Amino acid sequence: MTAPTIFRYAYLFYLSALLTACAGSPPTQEMSDARQAVKQAQDSGAGSVAPKLLQSAEKQLKMAEGSIADKSYKRARMAAETAKNEATLARKAAMAFKNAEMAMKNAAAVKNNWRDTRKILDKAKKAAAKGEGAKAVKLANQAQVQAENAVNQYYLENAAFIVQSLRDRGRLSHSQQAGISAVQKALSKKNGRKAYEMASKL
Repeated sequence: MTAPTIFRYAYLFYLSALLTACAGSPPTQEMSDARQAVKQAQDSGAGSVAPKLLQSAEKQLKMAEGSIADKSYKRARMAAETAKNEATLARKAAMAFKNAEMAMKNAAAVKNNWRDTRKILDKAKKAAAKGEGAKAVKLANQAQVQAENAVNQYYLENAAFIVQSLRDRGRLSHSQQAGISAVQKALSKKNGRKAYEMASKL
């Protein structure tokens, strides 16, 4: 056997041993990530809004722990990764619901809740209850955007009303004219709160 051949076999043996060692080592990092993701999901309140997802994540984590005890590291790694993904999705759903509820509360404060926003959020909650995390997050985000748009609409309309009222009076001062111009710019950019705050000072 020639020297190059010996080196080639030695390299292949080394590579095989390395891959075997990696495949046969405990998934320490994956387990740590999974435990952290599950804990964050639990702390976010996912148990009440996305119970199936969280329960599945917890189950997968236990399966991973059991597989490690049996030294089935490949199975443990797969279960840990699944636990992490499901827990992360459950947490995203919980946070999306909180953000949507807050946005709707803000819309209610200005008495401008849109009719379909609550329906959308209810659909999101039903999806989460079924374990359809991605769908739940998408719908909850949609409800949040609608509520935020409702608040913005309120400020846009009120700012425009103030500007029109001032114009109807006539004889505006230079500062008022400049202020109205600034409000109009904010209105054109659909920045309702800024437009309203400026208009209220005129």
